[in-house]
Amino acid sequence: MMRTWARAAVCVASAALLVAATAVPAGAAGRDRTPPTTPGNLRVTGVTATTISLAWDASSDAGGLNAYIVYQSSNAGEWGLYHSPTSTTETDNIGVRGYTRTYWIVAEDRAGNRSAPSNRVTATTTPDTSPPTAPALTVTGVTQSTAALSWTASTDDAGPPAYRVFVNGAPWQFFAPSGAAGLSRTVRHLTPGTTYTVTVRAADAAGNLSPPSNAATVTTQPSTDTSPPTAPSGLRITQDSGCDVGLVWTASSDDVEAASAIEYEIVVNGGIQQIFVGVSSGFAYHSNVNGLNTFAVRAVDRSGNSSALSNAVTSPFQDC
Repeated sequence: MMRTWARAAVCVASAALLVAATAVPAGAAGRDRTPPTTPGNLRVTGVTATTISLAWDASSDAGGLNAYIVYQSSNAGEWGLYHSPTSTTETDNIGVRGYTRTYWIVAEDRAGNRSAPSNRVTATTTPDTSPPTAPALTVTGVTQSTAALSWTASTDDAGPPAYRVFVNGAPWQFFAPSGAAGLSRTVRHLTPGTTYTVTVRAADAAGNLSPPSNAATVTTQPSTDTSPPTAPSGLRITQDSGCDVGLVWTASSDDVEAASAIEYEIVVNGGIQQIFVGVSSGFAYHSNVNGLNTFAVRAVDRSGNSSALSNAVTSPFQDC
């Protein structure tokens, strides 16, 4: 009985709440339920490298507008921003070239009623099609198998560019040498007693290439050394913290070169990642890829002779 009564009491209480909820409060009959008119003729009035400007025809509402809500849609998602009810223009400061967004406007009155959405417009900030200026190239040193290069900085309207070196017209693949500067590189693994033509081009973030620099002719020194250094040995991992791995190995020897002249190529997962000169430790590899990484070291003398690879070591699982 108590359970039945309790159920009945709940039903009565629920009915009372329903009556209270549906009762019309004083003044509700005069509440504004009419939305504003739809903003009209949304249009793009200007586009720059980093901004998009909009304008639209004003909405009207008997009780007055509270705001315009400017909606934006792109690959990053969709969102709306409140905008002053007294202005019918907006400039979106995107800050990125070649970026596309779609816009539409909704008017909101002071009672919270919203209009139907305006027409949609799509615009793209001006893409970067201007290449950097050409650098000026200088050859600063030549050995039997290397050519040291430097060049002047190029300018670009979108910020400092990167640089690409071309040897005999083909792009040269670079590996990060210890302490390398942005305006200099050393071309390695050239053949002794051989002439090459070298140029440099600047490349901006949009992929625009500058005209080639002046062409420099490089003739490597002749060499009778055909014997490679001994292979580095005893490679081991001395540091494994987060994504960083430290390596140490026993130095190689060469029948011609001093130990301080031998270069060491750090091979990570089969590809060269960095080059050190005259050292047997100090490499710190930073991985942004989760998983195992396998390391080996190869010695190279100034005549371009390469040793066999050292023993390989594998780091513990990287969790970056």
